[in-house]
Amino acid sequence: MTNPTMKLKHNGPGSLCNWRWIAFLVALACMTVTSIEAQTQLLSNPGLEAPYKNGVATNWTPNPYSGASMSYSSQTTNVHGGAYCQKIVVSGLNSTNGALFLQPFQLLVGHVYNASVWLRAATANSFVDFELRNLDDNYRLGASRILTIGTNWQQVVINGGWSTGTNAQFLVSFLTNGTFWMDDTSLTDVTSNYLHAPLVNTTSAVPAILFGMHVNKLTTANNWPPLQQGLIRLWDAGVRWNEVETNTNSYTWSTFDKAINVIYTNNPNCKVIYTLGQTPTWAALNTNTPNAAYGPGASSEPRDMNDWSNYVLAVASRYKGFIQYYEIWNETDYYGFYSGAISNMVTMAQIAQNVLTNVDPTIKVIGPNITPDGLMWLGQYIQAGGPAPDIVSFHDYPASRPEDSLAGLTGLQDMLSHYPQFSSLPLWDTEGAAGYGASVQENMGIVSRAYLFWCSQNVLNFNWYTWDITNDGVALSINAPSMTPAPGGIAYSNTVNWLVGAQMTGKTIDTNGTWLIELQRLGFVSAHVLWNPDVTTNYAIPANWNVYQQRDLSNNVTRFTGVTNVRVGVAPVILDSVPSLAAGLATNNSTLTIAWPGPATGFNLYTTTNLGPAAWVPVTNGLTELNGILQVSLPSGNTSAFFRLSSP
Repeated sequence: MTNPTMKLKHNGPGSLCNWRWIAFLVALACMTVTSIEAQTQLLSNPGLEAPYKNGVATNWTPNPYSGASMSYSSQTTNVHGGAYCQKIVVSGLNSTNGALFLQPFQLLVGHVYNASVWLRAATANSFVDFELRNLDDNYRLGASRILTIGTNWQQVVINGGWSTGTNAQFLVSFLTNGTFWMDDTSLTDVTSNYLHAPLVNTTSAVPAILFGMHVNKLTTANNWPPLQQGLIRLWDAGVRWNEVETNTNSYTWSTFDKAINVIYTNNPNCKVIYTLGQTPTWAALNTNTPNAAYGPGASSEPRDMNDWSNYVLAVASRYKGFIQYYEIWNETDYYGFYSGAISNMVTMAQIAQNVLTNVDPTIKVIGPNITPDGLMWLGQYIQAGGPAPDIVSFHDYPASRPEDSLAGLTGLQDMLSHYPQFSSLPLWDTEGAAGYGASVQENMGIVSRAYLFWCSQNVLNFNWYTWDITNDGVALSINAPSMTPAPGGIAYSNTVNWLVGAQMTGKTIDTNGTWLIELQRLGFVSAHVLWNPDVTTNYAIPANWNVYQQRDLSNNVTRFTGVTNVRVGVAPVILDSVPSLAAGLATNNSTLTIAWPGPATGFNLYTTTNLGPAAWVPVTNGLTELNGILQVSLPSGNTSAFFRLSSP
């Protein structure tokens, strides 16, 4: 069996080159079987049948508020199914009130629900919003679909859920006045179908940009996370619009320039997201914004869209080639960050996309991001003509069980699926951090599992907030902004080594709740990542995995000989089929060392300068052993080289 390759390129004196463990990975050809189980109806009186009290079907609740009016009655003609349907007449609606018809239910954290309702209206072009709403978390929507209802019966289906809370509502929100009929509802738990769904992407290598980071004190030259992050998001780093353009066409670039310089001095290959906004007071349409997080007018749209256009042009022109991704705005559904009209955000997005792509066609535009409360906002934005970006972004701060984010992600994907121009766009989580566990081991596992989970869901960017300040998530640095990684930071860095460059080729979750992720590099040689978010358990190792060693999140390496099972818990471990390679340069950059743990009987080191096709030749330099580590020293140079271990 051969192992995958490692590419090393020496960029000459002064280049930054650290030891980097490269994970060489084993894959099991394993099929994930999704069983569609018999699903229990979670609603009472889902058919809206008799008896009716005061015109309302049993177990259902009307809720007109702030001056809206609703009248109700049963109807036995032109029903969709059964003997009765619910008739609802809505009047008095305006932009500040609402009319709801609902039934409460108890939610399960991390679970995905399928909801369905049949609706019709007395007139065409009647609007409704069908929702699953969380009552314990600021009325957060787990699923939402805004649509037009006509005079014929129409089924509306949504899917989603939440990572927090216990109480929820199945509800229809009527958005226009008129007469509506409602019948044949359904609510079922379909978590298994989503949890055990096969991976969407098994062919693309995990990109370095999966591992993003926020660094708020980025102008401090030595405040650079040594965690191998592949992307930095510029937010809360002193470079917002109202910090850069202090008056019309008067720019202060010093902080921005320092931030870009720190990034590219430390890692020229690191990518950058710049999030546009917040509005300067002098440019704001509305300066009376008491809830604005960053000063008067910061949450407002600009008074003159030319000011917005000029700002976007100035940033894009100055940092052309240095900033690859531009995000239109931060958390647009939160009033403290955006209090303006959705129609104006549509205009701002259109202007920004045109300006950015004219400056540099290679720029990728990320849409205005939302929090988990923002499903309705995003739906209204799309319906108002919001232009399709290159990437859709959201923010998620999962609790200490990142896997529970499956529910909210499903709700977002489901909502986007109803808009063809958005349905196939990449999804990025551009800000978040997972909550604390009860121990160091749990916290290390939480960080690693967050990235493993998002990658398994084909969300290929997650920017941890943050390296250098204390927040509600697991700490990555000790006594921030110390350069010393905390255990969570060490877990972050080692998970980079496990994943980047590998293909995630399989995922299974067994009956004990143990997750298995299968990894491959270059189509051969593989490894397996295992964890259990809920219990510590034994996992039997199939003989055909040919496990050579185990690595944990502290990069402790355990040689496996005659081991038939492994202890699995909250902190993932990786089982390699071959020794893991490390590479490093001598302090004078003259010598390159390739090393791997011994004993490694039967494995030989090979190298090539090209993978297409590769002509592997054995490395004949002398092999030495130091403290159980085998190593070969080679002269460094300016030529790219790939290395692999092979067991003929």
